[in-house]
Amino acid sequence: MYTMENYFWGVVAYVLGVFMFMPLLWWVTRIIPWHPVKAFLRILVMAILLTPAFPYPGMTYIAPAWAVSLFEMVKPQTENGVWRGIRPIGFFFVAVYLLDLCLWLLLRKRTRRRKSKRVPAAGQPQNASS
Repeated sequence: MYTMENYFWGVVAYVLGVFMFMPLLWWVTRIIPWHPVKAFLRILVMAILLTPAFPYPGMTYIAPAWAVSLFEMVKPQTENGVWRGIRPIGFFFVAVYLLDLCLWLLLRKRTRRRKSKRVPAAGQPQNASS
């Protein structure tokens, strides 16, 4: 069995590997023009890769939820074991995606107001204050 330090460094290596993958994900999805679709894909991949779950009931160690679900599909331990990994992924995805959409809507409205104040209407001079 691994020591707690081995486990800790394994988690650190996994998270760093995922973070090294993220720039590629951003680069691939940059061509998608509409933010909600782009955010959907990015957050879905992040939720799948970064959501933790307990591998077996009663264990104190965590593992990636996708791996827990995959192992439960291959060698089931309990009747609803697959859902132990899928449920946290779904919750994390929905929570982060809704937060992203709310922030996007707020910031979009704010930037539109600023742009509408800066751009003069057609036919008006640029320096109306002087």
